[in-house]
Amino acid sequence: MTASSTENPQPGARSFAEVVTPAPAVDAASASRVAAAVFGVPGMVAALGSQHDANFLLEATDGRRLLLKFAHPSTTVAELTAQSLAAERFGSLAADIAAPRTHRALDGALVSAVPLGDGGSRLLVRMLDFVSGSPLSGSRYLAPSVVAQLGAYAARSVLALAGFEHPGTQRVLEWDLRNAGRLVDDLLPSVTGPALAARLRAAMSSCTDALADLDAELPRQVIHGDITDDNVVARASVPGGRMEPCGIIDFGDVMSTWAVAELAVTCSSVLHHHGASAVSILPAVRAFQALRPLSSAEADALWPLVVARAATLVVSAHHAAATDPGNDYTRANAAHEHRIFDVATSVPLGVMTELVRQAAGFPPASAPSVPAPMHPLLPGLVAAAVRFVDLSSTSDALAAGLFASPDAERLVAAAALRIRPAGPFTDAAAGAGPVAEDFSKSEAAGSSRGGPGIDPVAGVFPESGTAGSSHVDSAVASAAPDSGAAPAGAGTTGRTAAAATRFGERRLTRSFRESCTPHPCAALGVEVTFAEPGQVVRAPWPGTLDRSPAGGAPLRLTTASGLTLELTGIVAPDGSDLPRPGPDIAATQTAGTAVTSALDAATGPQTVTGQAAEVPVRAGDPLGIAVAGTPLGIRLTTGDVALDEVPWFTTAELLPGWLPSVLDPTPLITGFDTAGSSIPQTSLQPRPREPRSTFPLRNGTTPEAAALVRRRERHLAAVQEHYFADPPEIERGWRHHLFDTDARPYLDMVNNVAAVGHAHPRIAEAVGRQLNLLNTNSRFNYASIAEFSERLAALLPDPLDTVFLVNSGTEAVDLALRLSWAWSGRRDVVAVREAYHGWSDAADAVSTSVADNPQALETRPPWVHTLDAPNAYRGRHRGADAHRYATDAVASIERLQADGRAPATFIAEAFYGNAGGMPLPDGYLRAVYPAIRAAGGLCIADEVQVGYGRLGEYFWGFEQQGVLPDIVTVAKAMGNGHPLGAVITTRAIADRYRSQGYFFSSAGGSPVSSVVGTTVLDILADEHLQQNARVVGAHLKSRLEDLAEKHELIGAVHGLGLYLGVELVRDRATREPADLETAMICERMRELGVIVQPTSDRQCVLKIKPPMTLTIESADYFVHTLDAVLTHGW
Repeated sequence: MTASSTENPQPGARSFAEVVTPAPAVDAASASRVAAAVFGVPGMVAALGSQHDANFLLEATDGRRLLLKFAHPSTTVAELTAQSLAAERFGSLAADIAAPRTHRALDGALVSAVPLGDGGSRLLVRMLDFVSGSPLSGSRYLAPSVVAQLGAYAARSVLALAGFEHPGTQRVLEWDLRNAGRLVDDLLPSVTGPALAARLRAAMSSCTDALADLDAELPRQVIHGDITDDNVVARASVPGGRMEPCGIIDFGDVMSTWAVAELAVTCSSVLHHHGASAVSILPAVRAFQALRPLSSAEADALWPLVVARAATLVVSAHHAAATDPGNDYTRANAAHEHRIFDVATSVPLGVMTELVRQAAGFPPASAPSVPAPMHPLLPGLVAAAVRFVDLSSTSDALAAGLFASPDAERLVAAAALRIRPAGPFTDAAAGAGPVAEDFSKSEAAGSSRGGPGIDPVAGVFPESGTAGSSHVDSAVASAAPDSGAAPAGAGTTGRTAAAATRFGERRLTRSFRESCTPHPCAALGVEVTFAEPGQVVRAPWPGTLDRSPAGGAPLRLTTASGLTLELTGIVAPDGSDLPRPGPDIAATQTAGTAVTSALDAATGPQTVTGQAAEVPVRAGDPLGIAVAGTPLGIRLTTGDVALDEVPWFTTAELLPGWLPSVLDPTPLITGFDTAGSSIPQTSLQPRPREPRSTFPLRNGTTPEAAALVRRRERHLAAVQEHYFADPPEIERGWRHHLFDTDARPYLDMVNNVAAVGHAHPRIAEAVGRQLNLLNTNSRFNYASIAEFSERLAALLPDPLDTVFLVNSGTEAVDLALRLSWAWSGRRDVVAVREAYHGWSDAADAVSTSVADNPQALETRPPWVHTLDAPNAYRGRHRGADAHRYATDAVASIERLQADGRAPATFIAEAFYGNAGGMPLPDGYLRAVYPAIRAAGGLCIADEVQVGYGRLGEYFWGFEQQGVLPDIVTVAKAMGNGHPLGAVITTRAIADRYRSQGYFFSSAGGSPVSSVVGTTVLDILADEHLQQNARVVGAHLKSRLEDLAEKHELIGAVHGLGLYLGVELVRDRATREPADLETAMICERMRELGVIVQPTSDRQCVLKIKPPMTLTIESADYFVHTLDAVLTHGW
């Protein structure tokens, strides 16, 4: 973003409003003549956009691509010479990064003056290399790895230009952030809209104050000054790969200024990209720090400089629009610049500065200690009487989906206190899950400024079939520890018992909605609920009491040291709306009036609105009364951040930035002697973990999640892989959602294992009951194994009536193959290519997917014979010719028989799951099965992935083909995550296994496994999940097919019911697999709260096989998010 400079080197001597003038007017014909006459390079020219210069791409007749650059009239020869020399220096010291070399004119000059127009005016012109590549400009998403590369480029520029000196760099420049305050003052009159002008003025004032204190400590040198997405060009290193930086252009802003300004300018350019938030800059900070470490002062200055840059962009855009209304470049960039300012000002300076410091490796700032109270805040309450409730992702109190209820926090507190809260209740627990939010409305800064009350659920999912009222009762019972006992400290001590929340806890109760961005769920205060009425709240320190007139605003007590105690949910004793000091008020509790409960109102606990007042109070003066069953909100803040900027809840990623300014008020609840209390050791780290690290994290992964991966990798075999390069720590599931330890919800689109939904309460209850009765091996005589076997056999047509129970799909396939060998006395097996059946010797032998085993085809034993994958989309026979697969398969089977290798069995998925939910061609199995049987073999239908109602129209995949197999293998869905598998066959085939010896599996068909299996079948029927798979699956497939009309990358949508596949291709004609794109899309979808994974041998299919509880709303959210990713990039 090349800018003009003033002639006067003294800042403030001349208004920037006088300096900013339109770019020079040069037409293409004139540019072409200059190129030939001055530089001796004839060719075709095309104008390029610029705010200050006139730039042209020159396609020379000798094949070179060059840049012809006519400088803004205010630019001097010295300045242009400095730019060319700086680019040359950068290119020599960072040779792997392309930079524009300046070509000398025919007379040997770096800079030439040429006359243009009739008035005899002369313009300075240079010819430079045109750096190939595409700029990263525009609004498309920038991946963290790309942001990190931008930060690295900024660091390498600072390192390369350190020590470079030239008179042309000593100038007063519009884009020199040392001049930002003056620039904003000068250009602010051009800004339309008083509200925007006020925001710009306030933001710049804060930045100026912060930078003034740091100025003397900030190193100065020559910098590029404009390493932004506009001036960094990129290209993909491999087909389908991500566009990654490869060069830097436009040294027009080379100047001598603060070195850290280089990084600030780079960071600001990230903020307007799709999905960017303030923390999106942190990968750039880490990358810069790794190459050129920031000083402490530079780390403190970075975010104020980012905000200052944002303000200068906005005022300059408004001024340029006023002075040069025809400049399309300026007009096109205005929206981006406003977006940068909005994001940069969405988080207070101090909060982001702390996050920047931690990203740069500086230790977290120490928050001041809570001063010992001169009087108890809650007199009569002892530490042992306080029970701390757990509202995190791993809380036992939030079982059975209770967290999804708007009453969840009230119920958990009541359960901890052994009281029954007053209704009515919204029982979202039975069928509720995360509620989808509009993607476009989910990108605002993550904070919740209301009080700590619960927002009502925007909507609930269909009932799961469990009685709603029973969920409230069972949730209260399960949430109450030591049921039946009196609360600690109550009764025997005469003290009031209380339930308290935990400071800093990431609450699942606040984060259960589907959203592309994390919810503000981390508590910056605590709430206390009392079991009995009459708790007086008193001033712990002397100070000034302030009651804002704004409705719902907290009562605030500010001490002489600047510490502010904020309280919500208390009332004055006489029903007045202004808490004030006075005589002891405990005896007058009956005259008090309670405010609306935090759990009944969206805005949280609040006192009644009244007149503004400031009242001096002494330590021990009564402030009000807390009402039984109503949370008392408590928060402590320092004077470092404006109180109105402090939210009650923030996002987990912003939480570390708030901690120096918001203190844990827990000691005010329990006193400073917490012996014997139930206070958690730390609520920010609920269980022992590795120390919080400064490991440079990607994609927003937390240090704890990264540490867990390292623990896993130390002892777990490397081949037992995990999803994603930087996986979150997933510790909870509910229905078709997963939750990480930051309470982030993820829509689960891959877990066909959890067919009836995660954490189904009926399964948990059934398993718990059976474990309390019996769990042993299957040779004992107990009812559950008989019942389960009967239920399984009843699901299949005659004569498939005999069941073997095992522990997994692999065991099921292995056993099925052994049955076929025992039946025929032969060993040869026919299998289709690109299939996966398991990992045992036998199951792996017939698994031919190169995605699961790259040597799958080369390492097949001689008794395995493979057929072409019957892929009607990209195989040998496509579309209407797909019937030829069956003809070819029958011919291969007949050849084997003729060669004396008659097959013992044929095994295939009855619906081609491993290829991405692709149906077999019509009639395929109707041709193959008879051919196998004619050879004396058996037919195995592998239903492990696709069976059990998932296809919607059919319970079993083989039904879609109109055939009946001899052996059916099933697992995954039948145990809903519990290790359970089965082989179902005829009595005659089962009996033939005796020739191989006896069959025994210790856990296969155990009492617990059998109970799980029966319960899953009950849930499938009671909750109509096969019908749900049909209805929701049809809706989802239709929406995805509509999406394919919009995005060329989608080559096809495969599947049926809730087993679908979206195949991504680079070219619809050639069907080149978009494998790299698919992997990156899955990573981006995870960042946006959706879990989806690649499948097929080419790893270019999004496999869609969610729990069968998936709703229309969640299906739409998936399509909406995928559309956004395909539109805005990955």
